[in-house]
Amino acid sequence: MKRMLLIILTTAFLAYGALCMLLFLMQRRMLYYPASSPEAEQRAYAPGADLAPWVDAAGARIGWKRVPADATQHWLVFHGNAGLAVQRAYWADALERVSPGQAPAVYILEYPGYSRRPGSPTQGSLTTAALAAFDAIPGAARIHLLGESLGGAVAAQVARARPERVGGLVLVSPFNRLADVAAHHYPWLPVRWLVKDRWESDSALRDFSGPVAIIAAERDSIVPAEFSRRLHDGMAGPKRLHVIPGEDHNFFVFDQAWFREAVAFVTKTE
Repeated sequence: MKRMLLIILTTAFLAYGALCMLLFLMQRRMLYYPASSPEAEQRAYAPGADLAPWVDAAGARIGWKRVPADATQHWLVFHGNAGLAVQRAYWADALERVSPGQAPAVYILEYPGYSRRPGSPTQGSLTTAALAAFDAIPGAARIHLLGESLGGAVAAQVARARPERVGGLVLVSPFNRLADVAAHHYPWLPVRWLVKDRWESDSALRDFSGPVAIIAAERDSIVPAEFSRRLHDGMAGPKRLHVIPGEDHNFFVFDQAWFREAVAFVTKTE
């Protein structure tokens, strides 16, 4: 009987260890969902969304942009962990609708490994690409950042690295740190020890002195609003928290009052 129990416990322990190892090895495939489509299809789609290719100094496409002539306000958008940058024209639409006067210049970054951009998505590669894109935006003394979900974590890293040039942040469904979200979804696994890309936005924004507006969904099943609240509560600078009643993770953003208020809050000094 003791031997049988030992065999069962050993088997269970080995199976649990194998599951932990599998999660460790596969975690980036579970976190990043890089979509792709032929370059010709994206370029054919972009004009209908009023987007133009955004290229770096070497001529490589790093995203898409909508830049009206003489725009005085500049936004850099970081999308979530799935899809393509060209599909995020709705952020440019929303920012135009809530920005009084001149429409802002909006740049939407494409991550390495997404949309056939060379590289693979990691915290290091996304942060490096985001900083290079930020530095490549011309004619802007200060740039505002908008990040959705994982993009909020990317925006936080840029704000930590370029605090003097970031005018403010609007973060939609952000989290305080990835390990906390992972532990929520996998409470029976030691995910805090296994996470490679930690995305600790709370520490990145703890000393940021610019305005930050956080928008969370009350019933978010992917990034529960609790983690957006933790991020908000840990910041010392000017901050606002909007929790949208009844909404899940992918909620509609256009010109709602809460989005208008969030944008006004982070741009009020302009």
